Amino acid sequence: MKRGEHCWPRKKRVYVSKWKDKRSVLKITTKSQARLTSVANRFGKEKIKPAEVATYNCNMVGIDSCNQMTATYSSRKTMRWYKKVMSYLLDVTTWNAFYLYRKYC
Repeated sequence: MKRGEHCWPRKKRVYVSKWKDKRSVLKITTKSQARLTSVANRFGKEKIKPAEVATYNCNMVGIDSCNQMTATYSSRKTMRWYKKVMSYLLDVTTWNAFYLYRKYC
């Protein structure tokens, strides 16, 4: 496949989407239909992407920043495994609360 090409094989309501940007991206979905969306990149240039790729990129922004923040600013580094799990869960819930506050307030 060349860059920007895509194909959507379908069986009933299950779509398998293959799209090539820098690398091939393979997605399986039942939620969206086979359609293309125009998305602007950070320089303002319009780019055509499948709808499920655009939705995935939009939703992964919060996950990536959560992983980045909890890895960098962990509350505790050395302890027993169950304490690490509880500490990690506390870090993630604190980050999620902060993210939702910043998004909606």
